[in-house]
Amino acid sequence: MIKNLIFDCGGVVFDVDYEKSFLEFKKLSQQPHIFNEISVFEFKHIASDYETGKQTTAEFLIDIRNKLSLEASDEQIISAWNSMLIGFINQSIESVKELKTRYNLALFSNTNELHFQSFSSVCNELLQLFEKIYFSHKIGFKKPDLASFHFVLNDSGYLPSETLFIDDSIENIHAANKLGINTLHYNSNWNLDKLTNYLMNL
Repeated sequence: MIKNLIFDCGGVVFDVDYEKSFLEFKKLSQQPHIFNEISVFEFKHIASDYETGKQTTAEFLIDIRNKLSLEASDEQIISAWNSMLIGFINQSIESVKELKTRYNLALFSNTNELHFQSFSSVCNELLQLFEKIYFSHKIGFKKPDLASFHFVLNDSGYLPSETLFIDDSIENIHAANKLGINTLHYNSNWNLDKLTNYLMNL
C-alpha cells in the first residue's frame, strides 16, 4: 500500500526549460561552436558539483565562464542560468493540497543555490505543503546517485515498498527502482490533473 509520495520538482510541479539557458549561454560565448558539440541533455549536468554543494556560487560562476568561454559579467551569467526557471505549474498547489489529505508528501530536487534563491520565495506556498523537502545542494547528494535516495529514505523514515517516487527523468526512475521504491515516470502522457486523479484512486 502506498503511503508516501516523493515528488521531483522541475518538470513535475515546476516548469523548467533547459534549452532557454543553453541558448542564452550560446549568445554569451566567445566560442559558440562549443554548443554544437554538447546536447541540452549534457548541458543539464554541467553543474554537478554546484548542485551537490561542492562549489560555492562564486566558484560556479568562474567554472561555467571557463567551460563555456563566456564573455559576460556575473550578472549576465546569473540571468542566463536562471532563464530556465519558468514558474510553478498551474494546478500544482491544488493537486498537492488534495494529495496531502491522503499521503505523506516529500519533495526531492536536484538544484543549486542560485536557482533556490530564485524560486523559493515565488513557490513558498507550494513548498510549505510538503512535510519533507530535499534539495541536492543542501543534502550533498543528487539524483540519480543511490546515496541520494538512501539519504531521503533514512531521513524521512519512508519504507521503499510504501513509497511512490514521481520524476520526469528515466535515469532517476531506474535508480529508485534499484532500491525497491515504486516509481512513476512523469512523461508527456501525464499532467497534474491526470496524476492527481490516478493517485487519489489507487
